[in-house]
Amino acid sequence: PEEATLRKVLETFAVHNATPHAALFCHGRVLVATHDWWDIDAYDLVLLTTFIRSLPAVGLRDLPVYLPRSNPSTPYRLIVLRITHGMDVVLLAGPEPNLQAVEDMAHNVFGLALPYLKQTRDALPWTLPPSVVVDPGIIGMIVHDYNAHRILMTFSH
Repeated sequence: PEEATLRKVLETFAVHNATPHAALFCHGRVLVATHDWWDIDAYDLVLLTTFIRSLPAVGLRDLPVYLPRSNPSTPYRLIVLRITHGMDVVLLAGPEPNLQAVEDMAHNVFGLALPYLKQTRDALPWTLPPSVVVDPGIIGMIVHDYNAHRILMTFSH
């Protein structure tokens, strides 16, 4: 139920910003995303997610990105907006919307959900279950569930 609620809020935000591609990141991991976000080529999603995780925390970013498999000749705008500590909303957009409109819409859409988002962020376990034993020589891994269109990435620090 929580995922459906978060997805509905995110989809509302995406529609108001004229893009079908949106995701809510929590500590660098996708918490929930629009269906069209998951339709992006898996290779491009890994690149986008890795890039987003590498960015220092800033209130609002607007960066040009190319998706080498999905559309290598067209630049997209990667808009990353910090909602609260550890949580970012990400849009993959074209020339619209302007950044002020994105920021204003984020306050309108996510403002009422902020206590819930903070509670969700603080409740999420981000480690592997104790039953999973990983060789100490492995510094990171990517798990791709093709059926669910989900990717899990984890790196040791």
